[in-house]
Amino acid sequence: MTSERKLDLSRVALERREAVTELAGVLLNLFGDDLLSLALYGPCVCDDAGRDAPLTSVAVVRSMVLDRLQALSEQGPRLAAAGLPAPLMMTPEFIRRSLDTFALEFLEVRQFHVMLLGPDPFGELSLQREHLRLEIEWSFKRMLLDLRQGLLSSAGDHAALAAVNACVGRRLLMVLRGLLWLRGISDALPVERVLADSERLAGVGLHGVRRAISATLSDPWEDFKALYSEVERLVRLSDELS
Repeated sequence: MTSERKLDLSRVALERREAVTELAGVLLNLFGDDLLSLALYGPCVCDDAGRDAPLTSVAVVRSMVLDRLQALSEQGPRLAAAGLPAPLMMTPEFIRRSLDTFALEFLEVRQFHVMLLGPDPFGELSLQREHLRLEIEWSFKRMLLDLRQGLLSSAGDHAALAAVNACVGRRLLMVLRGLLWLRGISDALPVERVLADSERLAGVGLHGVRRAISATLSDPWEDFKALYSEVERLVRLSDELS
């Protein structure tokens, strides 16, 4: 790794630096100077959850060449052994043309990312309120449909509902952050602050949401009913944003 491509590991936990160095080495070997930027993003860089979260990353390359992606796929076992999921692969043009399509996802990257290599293409992303509003509305309504279909597919087995709740919970936090952003709370907030502010905004306690996000489910049927009722409230709240 040349001096001009030196990794910045200053904001990476000591116990995770070896894995991050492994990822960067694989990408630099395959993409060379076409690897423009590399960053960690999402829960793994949040102070309150980062040490246990997967090392999600995003690599920005000059151009997308399928042969190189194929070669990267062959490194999958090596990366998995280091606890590394496959990085998101993007080009600068893809980022520019996708801010309307993946507004929530790019908001998460903008709020929670740590640059490892190259210039930062995410810190000043210009996100439009209407794009975020539409994706938030779509996301809450999609969750409501998923909960309904999950209940119907459970065939009366309440234990199966735990998986439905967990599936919805994996996206909830990102959507709630977007909802708060629309209400003028643009800081990168810790999980508890996001939940507390969302409860104030919704005017109700989000106990089912909390359990789904933390995956601490006790009574699957009662947890499901609570989550369903709260997602209904969030759907109404998102409708009021239009």
